[in-house]
Amino acid sequence: MHRLHDYDSRMGNLLVHEPTSHWTAEIERTWAKRPDVSIRWRPYRESVLEELPGADLVLLVVAPDDAALDFLRQLHRLAPQAILICLVSEEIQEWELLARELGATAILPDTAMNQQVIELLEVQLRSTSKEIRHG
Repeated sequence: MHRLHDYDSRMGNLLVHEPTSHWTAEIERTWAKRPDVSIRWRPYRESVLEELPGADLVLLVVAPDDAALDFLRQLHRLAPQAILICLVSEEIQEWELLARELGATAILPDTAMNQQVIELLEVQLRSTSKEIRHG
């Protein structure tokens, strides 16, 4: 199995952590003709940590709870360069403030429109230092 940090460093590396592959499938479908972006789905936190060293962008589909905050803290500590985006099952203002303090760049409800999430990911990938081709 390849790890993100084994891939070409000129590629944009997106790591998706969610229990199902719903968002991963949507992103892969939308970016099917984007050879410059590597997309990896990892349902378990341990596998996210294994893949983290090469990730530019991490999309986390989580419940807004203390466990998710602890995971965000761990991710930000291990890979401060990675852009962390959360899709949450419910909007809780205090949780969102804490998540931002712990390194989350953006937080959206998991009911967000697919295009809204894709556009946010696109903008965040462009903000990385890599030259990502847009197609």
